Amino acid sequence: MEEGTEKGVAAWTLANGVSDAHCHLQWLPEAERATFFVRKREQGIRRFLCCATSPADWADVARIAEAARAFGSEVVPCFGVHPWFVRGEDFEEALRGWLARFPGAWVGECGLDGTKHVPDTDLHRREQDEAFSVQWQLAAEARRPMALHAAGRGTAGRLLERIRALKRSVPGVPGGILHGSVVSPELALSFRKEGFRIGIGASALAAERLPRVQKMLSVLTAEDVCLESDGTDLAPHQTALRALCEPSSNQPISRMERN
Repeated sequence: MEEGTEKGVAAWTLANGVSDAHCHLQWLPEAERATFFVRKREQGIRRFLCCATSPADWADVARIAEAARAFGSEVVPCFGVHPWFVRGEDFEEALRGWLARFPGAWVGECGLDGTKHVPDTDLHRREQDEAFSVQWQLAAEARRPMALHAAGRGTAGRLLERIRALKRSVPGVPGGILHGSVVSPELALSFRKEGFRIGIGASALAAERLPRVQKMLSVLTAEDVCLESDGTDLAPHQTALRALCEPSSNQPISRMERN
């Protein structure tokens, strides 16, 4: 991964303060956006990686990124096609145009999904693979980081294999953030080796996930971890997430703030 891109991704990590490294501000009603940025600024959160999900919301994400500056906030847009919304359509030239218009934009949210949210068919799996490959190639071409999605049993491992194959045929691809996946320590380190940080969100606080999350985090440092809301509100979980993620914390999980 290029040094400049590596530094850009590192800026979102826990070691460099609290930013919302994966959110969907386009889901927030337009009338509420001004007060949202004021409230977030008061909470100490000024940077947001706003992830689009399909061509239908790229323009809205772009408008939010441009409007945020008036409130003293920075919204970095991320343009891509989420695997839930892959339909086999040709979006390559349109996405290339949005990346050219926004030189600081990332590519995503994109990746693979094997949950009930997508059809369980060979055709859809092929369409997901093809859509991800197109976005990977555009990220390489434009030298942009990526916001990756991997959900469903075995999907993170399959995504890692796909990344390794693509890197052999499309050299020079930047890294980014693997969003919201609780994976094995071995997989977490493998994604880091490929240039991807690990995004942790509020879902990590669910009691049934905590043992796996703690095990994954045991091999990571603050430079490896990014905090995410995956929606529009990080602050209610901020203290608990920091306690969970910071390697220096000795606070027992059972006593962490859960508000």
